Amino acid sequence: MSANPAFVDFCTRVCACVRFRPDHPSIQRELMGHLEDRYDAILEQEKGILLADAQARTVAAMGDPESLGRYLDQMHSPFWGWLQIWLRRAVWLLAAVTIVLALLRLEPLRACLTAPVQHGYVMEYRIENNGSYEILADWRPPSTLRAEDYTFSIERAILARYRRTVGADGEAGDVLSLALTLKAANINPWLRGPDLSWLYARDDLGNRYYASEEIFTTSLPNYVRKTGSAATVTYPFSSYYDVSVSGIDPAAAEVTLIFDRYGENTVFLTIPLKGGAGHG
Repeated sequence: MSANPAFVDFCTRVCACVRFRPDHPSIQRELMGHLEDRYDAILEQEKGILLADAQARTVAAMGDPESLGRYLDQMHSPFWGWLQIWLRRAVWLLAAVTIVLALLRLEPLRACLTAPVQHGYVMEYRIENNGSYEILADWRPPSTLRAEDYTFSIERAILARYRRTVGADGEAGDVLSLALTLKAANINPWLRGPDLSWLYARDDLGNRYYASEEIFTTSLPNYVRKTGSAATVTYPFSSYYDVSVSGIDPAAAEVTLIFDRYGENTVFLTIPLKGGAGHG
């Protein structure tokens, strides 16, 4: 049945008194249903009645539209109506964010499980292409550190011995080189790994292993002990760095990674050089 103009006018006058507009369509549908049911009943009960009279009696039976509208306005409070709408939107938004974060965590989780295979290991390449390198240890140090928004850990460490120039007189000698995969984990998916370009190291003998940025910006000699670091892989919840400490004194028992470019003297991690897998 097509909408009757008299019924539409009645519904419009009722809804004009209801302040919460999002409920107008449902109110109109409900009122129209009542009007049409009553209209059909009148036609069924009183055979031969004029259609205009049946419509007028149907509308009159529904009462005053303004009074009905004010009553429905109390039932459809704008406060509770908007509260329900925003709660539904918040639930949908929370569900969408949860799904996105869950999807983002899949790749970091896979990366964490396969990190010892995937990330970096410049030392392995050097050993394969330079017979002067001899692996002394290959292990995962237990050292971890919580600093600001990150948790730092060593995913893998490779300690090797090789010969190099160790002084200004050009003498060659055995030194150690340490290759690390450093992981910086965080719980914020939009937070990327910190800039560790000024990362340097010290051993327990007091030797300093200069950061790459220090070497680039100063006139340090080629044979200086040095520390190199570069972020190789970055995921929403973790970043991985290839870190190398070269020219380590064979007598050193441990190496500590340090970052204090801005004077905070933050000690990152201490890696023991004795006791690693394959190294007594």
